[in-house]
Amino acid sequence: MALSARIPSGVDNAGFVPELWSKNVLDAIHSRLVVVPLVDHTWEPELTKGDTMNVGILNTATATEVTVGTEGVVNDIATGTKLQIVINKWYEAPIVIDEMTDLQSQVSLRGKAEREAAYAVVKKMDSTLCDLFDNFASTEGTDGSAVTDDVLILCVETLDEADVPDDQRVWVFDPSGSKLGRIDVPEVAANLAWGGGDWKTLYITGSTSLYRVRLNIEGIKVP
Repeated sequence: MALSARIPSGVDNAGFVPELWSKNVLDAIHSRLVVVPLVDHTWEPELTKGDTMNVGILNTATATEVTVGTEGVVNDIATGTKLQIVINKWYEAPIVIDEMTDLQSQVSLRGKAEREAAYAVVKKMDSTLCDLFDNFASTEGTDGSAVTDDVLILCVETLDEADVPDDQRVWVFDPSGSKLGRIDVPEVAANLAWGGGDWKTLYITGSTSLYRVRLNIEGIKVP
């Protein structure tokens, strides 16, 4: 007889055959956040919905040639235009877990709910921030096109001309080009090249040393 017939349906329906439920659950799929991890969040504890925060902007000082016997040109760094940040967004993601469900569940639903609610809010923040990219005053390349060397060079030149500090420059790529990994070397990397018989060996030149690492994929074959 068939395997299913070994458990009479009447006994099963009457509740005499226990059901098995795993204590592990499959978490909901979360997208990679693009902009939120890159934004300065240090002001958040000071703000509430409806606030307008003013941020002072310092002027850039300019050096001039010294003329003996005359007073130098005095720079004024504190007359810049202020930046106003209006707190006009407020998001929530309520999740209700009643006490009986929480007590009878084989997993910690409260912990899962906290995680999902927090992600829902930060995901909404990320989407809202991403929408701001549509209003950039300066763009290089076209939407949907490949990020070529020429486009990257133009981006760097634009940032250089705007005097944007290196530590405040952020590169944001489409999620389809997500980072697959990171290779740390104990010194500044100068260059790299693929090699080996199967082209799965990556050579990295440092300031004083040459490093080699085996990878799971092959690189670009150079004739």
